[in-house]
Amino acid sequence: MDGRIRIRWGATLFALALGGCAMKPAVPPLAVGAVWEVRKGESVGHLVASFHSGVGRDLVLTDRLASVIAGAGVVAFESIPQSGRDPRERPPVIAIHLRGTSETLESELGPPLAARVRGVLADYRAPVGAWETLGKLRLPFVKIGIAVAVGMGLDGQWGLVAPAPTAGLDELILREAQRSSRPLAELESVTAVNRARMRLTREEAVAEIEALVRKLETMPRGELPVVDANVIEPMLAGDVGASYAAYRERYCAPPPLDRVCDKTADDRNEDMAARFEALLAEGRRPLGVAGAYHLAGPSSLLVLLRKRGYAVKRLDP
Repeated sequence: MDGRIRIRWGATLFALALGGCAMKPAVPPLAVGAVWEVRKGESVGHLVASFHSGVGRDLVLTDRLASVIAGAGVVAFESIPQSGRDPRERPPVIAIHLRGTSETLESELGPPLAARVRGVLADYRAPVGAWETLGKLRLPFVKIGIAVAVGMGLDGQWGLVAPAPTAGLDELILREAQRSSRPLAELESVTAVNRARMRLTREEAVAEIEALVRKLETMPRGELPVVDANVIEPMLAGDVGASYAAYRERYCAPPPLDRVCDKTADDRNEDMAARFEALLAEGRRPLGVAGAYHLAGPSSLLVLLRKRGYAVKRLDP
């Protein structure tokens, strides 16, 4: 890592930090895109349950989603994909990632867990200096750093342990929006996501790190952890409720991992709902592109918008 922080959001993060999706490409491509209409009086918009990275299957947009994109006044991503940004506007690594305490990473993790992290880095042939680079990160970002380091160690044998990269739904929607010359906006920003992660306590961050390390330790050496099909298959079929429930059961338990999921995902919904409502109020006919788990659960965007007086209904594919 050359002593620098390199957070590579996307396929590596999805495959490792959230578990990985080693699935064989489908033939023909699978049509995806669960869409909801949001309406109050003359104000109307749509929300789509997206997933930010490839899932190891070739995907295409449903005709319904392609039509909604073409008719949208603005396509508002949770965060605009990097490929949709001018390189000069892509957010640099920012100071929020950097350690703000004189404590060492080993003292925050405790010697036993620190030794296990070092062991995982060695087993997965992480780059020289990976541990030292992790030591420069604030604790809430260390799990992501471990995932990136492990992914970098696997780069040379990626084809042996994971499917060829495939486009996530965010990327497919971006391409269609660009083809239709739709303006882009954001429901959130990378900075807001980082700030949400900064709300993790030491106990919560350490529990999240330990869960990832345990997963990597129990896999055959050089292989990727695989997400339960109970999580992925319902999401691809558009059943975000079942996918959300399966994900919470497997990755958000026991406590304090439930609080990690709340802070890094569910608690962000209020701000995104407010931004989406503002676009509606401006008469911009927004299509909101939010991660699938933001559209499920007791505090989802759909629930919050209904509480604000909007009629929300699922559209057929």
